[in-house]
Amino acid sequence: MKLIKDYNIRIITAVVSLSWIYAVIRYNVLKNVEFAHLPLYVTNKSFALSAVILVCLATLKSEKHGKDYSVYLSTAGYLIAMVHMLITFILINKEYFPSLFSGGKLNIFGELSLLFGVFTFTAFTFLVIFMITRDYYRNLFGQIFTINFLNLLALTFLGFHSLLLGIKTWASPKTWPAMLPPISLIGFIAAIITIAKRLIKST
Repeated sequence: MKLIKDYNIRIITAVVSLSWIYAVIRYNVLKNVEFAHLPLYVTNKSFALSAVILVCLATLKSEKHGKDYSVYLSTAGYLIAMVHMLITFILINKEYFPSLFSGGKLNIFGELSLLFGVFTFTAFTFLVIFMITRDYYRNLFGQIFTINFLNLLALTFLGFHSLLLGIKTWASPKTWPAMLPPISLIGFIAAIITIAKRLIKST
């Protein structure tokens, strides 16, 4: 068990570190976002990427190695997603997210993106509870849904959240700094690949 824990801690550390480095390079260095926005705005983007990758890795690992290998990654992804959601609600305004606003109010993309973000977080909350709670609660939840169903549901919500958040910029790769794809696109692709692998595995 200690070996499993240490292995996952290294994965979590690597994912969080590389995600933060990618966000800093893409936004602060190449896109010329002021470093004054590094603590929340840019770091929050790295949290979003970290959470997506960790949850996808946890989902794929659970197929091959079982729950013990994935519970640490799922819990870490959930906690980082919670921080990401809290920071997003602090920052949400038309200055930080102009594509999500029209006339000072959230547009359809903004409202749906936030809605699916909340749906994603809720699904992952149930998933983590399902995986780490005692048998009584696990059996209780198991009468309503399975881990596989929650995984697919959460990743589907995540895919829609990423799609609505960034689709306006995905069609213009020439505007990407140094051709580095937006974090929302990376999250969408990761979710779709993971969903596809789960569906293929279940058939």
